[in-house]
Amino acid sequence: MVYKIEIFFHKPFFVISDFLTQNGYYTLRCDDYGFHGEDITNHTTLDIVSDIKAQINYLKENHNFDKYILLGHSEGGIVAQILSNEVDKTILMAAPAISGAETYKFQVLHSLKSAESNQSTLDYFDSKIDEVIKVLIDDTKTIEERKKVLLPYFAMFGNDASTSEQSFNVLNSSWYRTFLKINPRDYLKQIKNPTLILQGSYDTQVDKDLNIPVFKELLNNDNTIIIYDTFNHLLQASETGEVVEYGKIETTIEEIVLDDILEFLEK
Repeated sequence: MVYKIEIFFHKPFFVISDFLTQNGYYTLRCDDYGFHGEDITNHTTLDIVSDIKAQINYLKENHNFDKYILLGHSEGGIVAQILSNEVDKTILMAAPAISGAETYKFQVLHSLKSAESNQSTLDYFDSKIDEVIKVLIDDTKTIEERKKVLLPYFAMFGNDASTSEQSFNVLNSSWYRTFLKINPRDYLKQIKNPTLILQGSYDTQVDKDLNIPVFKELLNNDNTIIIYDTFNHLLQASETGEVVEYGKIETTIEEIVLDDILEFLEK
């Protein structure tokens, strides 16, 4: 099960499902939420977990398949970790093993480093991000209390009042605040079935140096970790791994990734 219909003109999950179908597997894709006009304003990752669990239960109750495999990419990898013990095998593609708060902090600092910010700027934002996260995940804080911290924070990135307000609305959304709170460590140590972890060494959204050690530490099951040299977050061979490259790369997903998925399934 995978979701996200299109990313920078690429359809990696169509490619994956088509490849698996051609190799004799049934696939059920869970695509973009809201695609049919549903109101997903207050939906979170945990709502997706609930939906996917219902789909797994439906398949088990209505189809007599030999095995059930759950595949998730990025946020979908968090969903797959939470529901891993509902199926027989789990595939995690560019999935976080650290909390959403840690992931967000890494991404912001990475963007500042890419912009060649000096060390004093990085040090300042290192502590400022912690303050932003703290107020966002505190359910007792009012919107005005959050704005008091976040609007000046966004202004530091050169945003005007309008764009700062827009950025605030994103980070203050139900989805983002839930994402910041989720810690995959809580679920990884409970996984009992075989797990395949696929990671690009140039991934600038889910950093291998922060995440792979956590997988190695907490996974107690029969697992396989594959790190692809120079691959980005979409598991494309890349020059830098930066998001701006995604749409410039012709290949949607490298063939070796598909081959490794199939080998894991047929073990």
